[in-house]
Amino acid sequence: MATPTPPGSPSPTPTQPIAPPTPTAPAACTAPDAPDVAGAVLKGQGCVILNVPAGKTEWVDVQQLAGTSIPCAGGGSTHGWKVWLPPNASVTRYGMHQGSKMGEWSGNSGTAGGYCGAIVVENPNNFQVTVHLSWKMWCRGGC
Repeated sequence: MATPTPPGSPSPTPTQPIAPPTPTAPAACTAPDAPDVAGAVLKGQGCVILNVPAGKTEWVDVQQLAGTSIPCAGGGSTHGWKVWLPPNASVTRYGMHQGSKMGEWSGNSGTAGGYCGAIVVENPNNFQVTVHLSWKMWCRGGC
């Protein structure tokens, strides 16, 4: 025969684990503004948010984002980046042209120039990072 529960005794209720809060992405770009290029014509600008898996790379084609096609001899892009999540993580950023790296910068944030508008963000960490990337596409000369 089962023993009855004494009156006034609370019955055990299972508890659910409490998940840590998930940060909400800010409405505005947190990356530093992409630098200006003296004597060049601005063809487009913006900011993209990249979620880069651990050990992977993400590519951004700035010419495509700007909706333009500029010959490499007359085009260039500038960028600003900021690792938003996790806040102290670092990434490597570089440009690519015909299979070759064009410059290389790393860190939690910064600004840089590129070539032809191709930007690569490489995540050397063993966790995903969220990167805000500001960009400007420029045309030099008669393009």
